[in-house]
Amino acid sequence: MDKEIYLGHLMDAWKQTVQVQMHFNEVEIKIRGLLITLLTAVIAGVGITIKEKLFIFLFSYKISIALFLLLFSIILIIAFYFMERFWYHRLLYGAVNQGKLLEEALKQEGLEEVQLTALIGKESPIKLCNIDLHSKQKIDCFYAGLLLIPIIGILVISFSFIEKPFTNNPTSKKPISVNKTTYSLLPSGSGNNVWRMNNETGELLNCFVGKRVDDKSPKVEPICLRFKTE
Repeated sequence: MDKEIYLGHLMDAWKQTVQVQMHFNEVEIKIRGLLITLLTAVIAGVGITIKEKLFIFLFSYKISIALFLLLFSIILIIAFYFMERFWYHRLLYGAVNQGKLLEEALKQEGLEEVQLTALIGKESPIKLCNIDLHSKQKIDCFYAGLLLIPIIGILVISFSFIEKPFTNNPTSKKPISVNKTTYSLLPSGSGNNVWRMNNETGELLNCFVGKRVDDKSPKVEPICLRFKTE
């Protein structure tokens, strides 16, 4: 094959390889941009749930919905991390290695000036605390930093927006006193254990049916108690 034709083929292959490198770089940037957009929406949702005092009740605990949003954000971050780090970045790495091979071939043919891929690879690493951070380690640091946001949020919510189990037992057989009136509770199977939320205060109310101890009639009354936490 004529040398000039061979060089032309090498240059065309090198140009195409550079285009592939640029493509995968753009894909990785879009992945990070999409993740940050989703995390911003999740954080906004966390703020709304805290402001509106939105809770669910699980095993007698009152838990802020913000906690579940933050757990979802951790899943998102891990999923995007694996997609970039072990999918598209490996494809980019393959394109970079191909670029180095083509540049080495061009160098042997006398075109030493064509070394874009080699120079980018040389300038890419940074030194932090005497540790060289290459592109893979930079990705690890980026996602580790993002993970700190929901983890810190979960710790704050766990200590501030999760209430302990209720001390009052709505199915207790012992009489209870409400506003100086003593009631005996009907059995739990009588449909008396209805949990309700006070939308204004965010407090949990347990509504049940009770009978006055000092009243000999069969009359029963609906009662709603505000349960205090320990």
